[in-house]
Amino acid sequence: MKYSFIVPTYNSQKWIRQNIGSVLKQTNDKFEIIILDDCSTDGTVEWLRSLNDNRITIYPSEKRLGIVQNWARILTVPKKQFMTILGHDDVLYPDYLSVIDDLIKKHPEASLYQTHFNFIDEKGDIIRSCAAMENKILPEKFLADVLKNKIEITGTGFMMRSTDYDRVGGIPGYPNLLYADIELMMELVRMNYLAVAMGKTFEFRFHIHNTSKAGGEKRLQAFEKLILYLKKLETEDSKYKQVIQDNVDYFLNSYVVGACHKLLYIARQNREGITFSRIVNDAKKAAFILAPALTFYPDKLKGIVLAKLIDSNAVTRRLFLFIKSFKKRTF
Repeated sequence: MKYSFIVPTYNSQKWIRQNIGSVLKQTNDKFEIIILDDCSTDGTVEWLRSLNDNRITIYPSEKRLGIVQNWARILTVPKKQFMTILGHDDVLYPDYLSVIDDLIKKHPEASLYQTHFNFIDEKGDIIRSCAAMENKILPEKFLADVLKNKIEITGTGFMMRSTDYDRVGGIPGYPNLLYADIELMMELVRMNYLAVAMGKTFEFRFHIHNTSKAGGEKRLQAFEKLILYLKKLETEDSKYKQVIQDNVDYFLNSYVVGACHKLLYIARQNREGITFSRIVNDAKKAAFILAPALTFYPDKLKGIVLAKLIDSNAVTRRLFLFIKSFKKRTF
């Protein structure tokens, strides 16, 4: 065996049957599956054990850990030469591992590997394809693409050397792991470059209802942690500083509009005190940290003005949510 599929999970029986089934159907059979179960109570572990497949190893937690600490266990378990982390509701196509294996042979010096993919909804229907990626992305280009939203980092699908994952300290402990995959992938790409296969080999499942779970205080805390990481990159390498300076305006404008639009999907009583003004002010603070000379007035962006207008009236907000309910989308 050469590859480890690592699946952190909690109460995922609704999804994990298809997820694990898709791994077991890989045309390349040089793999193992590592399950990090966080005290599931819905029969997830019992079903996994019923498969009686010696390629599957289950590491149950002794107590409920939560997503951050459960994913932190990836550092503690033995892994094969290469590893990838899968969301327990995502689906691989049968050729995923074969495509990745060929990609590694073609780019043995790369430090991260990925393929194109599709976004799917809760029913498994395709929403859209991911953004197109070049077949070789160097660190500066990777960072620029992240800041310009030209590359979509979902966590799932990225293949890396296990020793590299351990060397960078694993996935950083961002609140609810929001934005954590950006820092992890950037640290891995910095070692050399990202190699990308052109074909689509997996599906990432997007849950629109999770917006309300990820739009509160922890998202703002995670955003602040990401800003501090970007500042660290600026101080460590002049090349990264130039990339950030060139793209910070677009990045912060995109963030603040997206965060305000997410807020529209959250009932006011569930917003944990988060307001449009709080989001805007946090973005202004981020601009000052990364680019003190930047003239940054997100309050005047059309997307912010419109969001505030929609949210100011219960009728317009209900109409907005009604119209959006007919559209398949990702944020």
